[in-house]
Amino acid sequence: MSKARFVLNRIRGSKVEGTSEATRYIARSDLDREREGKDLRKLFSDDRDELSHYEADRWLTAGGARPEKRDIIHYVLSLQEPNDFERLGANDKDRKSSLRETVRRVMRTAEKEMRVERLHWAAGIHLNTDNPHVHIVISRCALDRDTEKLRRFGKLPHRIAPHNERQPDGTKSFVHGALLDVFAGQIETRQLEHARQIEAEKERTKDAHAAHERTQTHERTPDEDALQPPRHLPGAAVIARGEVERLTAPVTGQRSQEPLEEREQMAEMATLQRGKEVYQTHVLSR
Repeated sequence: MSKARFVLNRIRGSKVEGTSEATRYIARSDLDREREGKDLRKLFSDDRDELSHYEADRWLTAGGARPEKRDIIHYVLSLQEPNDFERLGANDKDRKSSLRETVRRVMRTAEKEMRVERLHWAAGIHLNTDNPHVHIVISRCALDRDTEKLRRFGKLPHRIAPHNERQPDGTKSFVHGALLDVFAGQIETRQLEHARQIEAEKERTKDAHAAHERTQTHERTPDEDALQPPRHLPGAAVIARGEVERLTAPVTGQRSQEPLEEREQMAEMATLQRGKEVYQTHVLSR
């Protein structure tokens, strides 16, 4: 995935001293009410979602009020291709959740590269332009891992942030930096995860449909069918009755040579034999 599809820009504030309006701007600026809703946007941090801009300010100042302009730095991380955002999830809620986790991975990389215990930062996602983007506000103060002392920095170091680097021949070349490397890799990973989820859901739907079809149109095998009792045996009952009547009826003009009980047994055996023959004929003819 080309890193040129992502841009990390630093927003330079005015030189006028005073408290920062950055978090308020992230929450309020140019709301797209159709896509983003009527309420103010919520911000997020390394471990919290749904922050109001007041709560974000207190986090940036470690419990104080609004931060001073000189104490924060403001970046915008943009996706240049709208499709990159669309492919993060099935809807905007899922996409924003995936993007939040991607930004958190980026900021953990910044902490590691800068060798600080924890960066105090807050961010908000804007969907009010053709290019979805994330505003990130970072406190300039952090605890150094090596000295365990509070350290102040002016901006993100070159090794992790995009910058122009001078070459030995005097020309300048653009370097994306570690943060965009991580961001691009995470976006691609989450897009692949979403694509796999779509395919898995298609397979589940296909299997469920096939199972439903089998229950609705079940066909018996020839063996199963042969075990079923005959549905239609034309004439079998009539033939059986005829046999009984013939064998049990008294013979006119002469005495029967067999006792009545014996004649009934013979009639029953003839009926069973005839029924068996008719059934076999019916099964073999199918």
